[in-house]
Amino acid sequence: MDKIKNNNWLSIILNTEFQDVTQFKTLVEVSMVSKLAREMLKPIVFERVNVHYANIKLESSIFSKANDKRIKNIEYDYHALREENYRAIEDSIDYLDLTFINIKKFSKSFKLLRMYNSGYFLFPIICSFENLTSLTIMYCNIPFTAFSIIGKQLLNLNNLHMLNVNLVKSSTDIIASSDISLPPNLTRLIINSNQVVTIDLLLDHYEYLFDKNSYNHSYEKNSNINIDLGVEEFLNSNPQLETLDVSTYNLKMNSNLNSIKFLRVDDKICFDSIKNVSNLNSISTLIFNMHSIENTENFRKFCMLCNNLTELRLSYQRFNNCQVFINEFLIPALPTLFKLKTLQIDGIHNIRLPKTFNFAKFNQIEQLVLSGSGPVSKIKFDKCKKLKRVKFTLIYYKVDEDNSSVKTMEKFYYRGWNFKYEGNTIFGNKT
Repeated sequence: MDKIKNNNWLSIILNTEFQDVTQFKTLVEVSMVSKLAREMLKPIVFERVNVHYANIKLESSIFSKANDKRIKNIEYDYHALREENYRAIEDSIDYLDLTFINIKKFSKSFKLLRMYNSGYFLFPIICSFENLTSLTIMYCNIPFTAFSIIGKQLLNLNNLHMLNVNLVKSSTDIIASSDISLPPNLTRLIINSNQVVTIDLLLDHYEYLFDKNSYNHSYEKNSNINIDLGVEEFLNSNPQLETLDVSTYNLKMNSNLNSIKFLRVDDKICFDSIKNVSNLNSISTLIFNMHSIENTENFRKFCMLCNNLTELRLSYQRFNNCQVFINEFLIPALPTLFKLKTLQIDGIHNIRLPKTFNFAKFNQIEQLVLSGSGPVSKIKFDKCKKLKRVKFTLIYYKVDEDNSSVKTMEKFYYRGWNFKYEGNTIFGNKT
């Protein structure tokens, strides 16, 4: 017991090896051991800040009340609401600002999740975290005017991820794409399903905060599509971006994509701009989400520009005849995709009158990943000379004589291959 008492526990707590093997929650509890321990562990405890509607349960916070699902259908008397909660919004903002004031300098990552209308008031607080390198915002409304200058405030940001974010403005706000400043050191940019929204309730903060009616929102024409977020301007002036993930966005392919290594787009991109592009040789991973089979020809032309592609992932809601797509659009692009190692196709639909999918022409790939529905026995890959790994997540409902459907997991044999079955997924490795 004396030996235990004589241990220098503070030096153990501050040891990086101890911290690496200790759960974050435990480190938070350990930080309460002493004032010195708290001070020394702050860079770890406060490195990542997550604000979510479920964890912002502050008794004095009106934002907790606004996000409470139990009151989402309540009709409010906004005059009474203002009287009962006089300065509650301002006080909650001040309280949060005070809470964060001593930890801002330690925070590298900030996530604002599902704060909905409350996000409009919380986003300006985030912009004071000058040392942030990563910012994630999902399912929130934020002020468009504040977002437009994010590049001037969060200069150290290298990762920006925005999903289902409404960029809120009043009818008098006029913001052009040239007015938007994205952080200059970004290397990873993900903007999916964001919209510009005009709301004339902003003058009354309480009515806006508790507003549940989408008919009060006026969506900008064609703004579903992340229009005018200054992406092209940013690409042309910041050539160090390595990861770009944009969906439902009319991205001009003749923008400066020379530094992009990972690109995720869909068929909303501006295919007309491809004719002005000589190559996209920097791209090694391409994820392409198809909404319409009509764009497969354009997709083939797009692929043929990516001479250094090592990973290709394709997704479509319903590939009814995947073999036709393979034969007519993928195989013609193969001569330029000689570095391709991984091919992934999601959305296969091969239940009714199952067809054979033959990947014999893909001699260069080392990994094949398929998902959707249909019998695994219809997949032929034995001619793929360099293939080492396969992963098939294919649900197959076999129809019995009484017309009832039964989910089955087919087991099949390939000479020289070992297969492992986990749920609906088959993993295969060449021996």
